[in-house]
Amino acid sequence: MHSPSPPAQGHIPLCRSDLLQDVTIALGRSMKSVRHSHQEITFTVSHDARADGMERLDIEAHEFPGIRKKIILWEDALAWIWHSATPREPAFECQASFERLPPDGIAHILRASLTDFTAAREQWLQHPRPADGET
Repeated sequence: MHSPSPPAQGHIPLCRSDLLQDVTIALGRSMKSVRHSHQEITFTVSHDARADGMERLDIEAHEFPGIRKKIILWEDALAWIWHSATPREPAFECQASFERLPPDGIAHILRASLTDFTAAREQWLQHPRPADGET
């Protein structure tokens, strides 16, 4: 369970954690293509009770004709994406760890995931989430 900030269409909210704050600033520098390619895009910040109250950035986007994307980035640089192109195609779902990337690099992957998912898919797969207990 989490307590989200009120969503605003296309507005990137302020974050308290250093990483999320830096990523959202970098993401906000070039959002024109993202906003224009989506029918609806919503950014929210919340605290995830299942992750010890860790702050997270939630992105939900809808494109024509029915393409949906959901992305979550936690303050520890773990991320999750779900992408559904059509009801007939299986959805892509992936967890990744971006802890070795600078905030600009993370923002680049998030932006690419929203504008050119085919190209971004490979970037998600190149940063697998470590198994539990692994560092």
